[in-house]
Parts: sequence; C-alpha cells; structure tokens
Amino acid sequence: MEEKMDNNFDFTNEKTFKEDTIKGVARILIEKSIYPTEDQIKSEVENHLLEKIRSLQGTLTTKIKSSTFFIFGNLLEPINNRASPKTVLKWK
Repeated sequence: MEEKMDNNFDFTNEKTFKEDTIKGVARILIEKSIYPTEDQIKSEVENHLLEKIRSLQGTLTTKIKSSTFFIFGNLLEPINNRASPKTVLKWK
C-alpha cells in the first residue's frame, strides 16, 4: 500500500502515469461505446483523472491525520463538530 501510494505521488514517472490513465479510460469507453467521439474521450479522461486526484487527496489526508495523532496523541483536544458558534469562538 505504502509503495503504491508513493508511486502515485511520483509524477516524474510519466510512462506509468500515461499507461494507467489510458488503460483506465479505455476500459470505461469500451463499455460505453466501441467508437467514441473526441468529446467522449476528453470527458472520460477528465473524469478518470479527477477520481485519481480525489483518491490521492483522501489517502494523503488520512496519512496526515494518523501522523498528527501519532505524534501529538493525547495533547490534542477532541474536535466537536456539533459545537455552537459561541463555543467555537470561546475556543479560538
């Protein structure tokens, strides 16, 4: 998992990035249309890349959260998502 995540963040490896993108989009387009138009191809490439970016953002966010709580542990106060605005202002 760690190695795969590190490889996903390595955009210097253009060949792998291009191959993954082409394969992913080709799979989707084969299911939808045998002869896709240029607009369909552009749309699917955009959707595929957005999904990858969202996935990477989620993975990075999770890693940051776990590292933060690992380092600071009990020093961090719990976060109450249902706190009133008055409580939030008092905390700030």
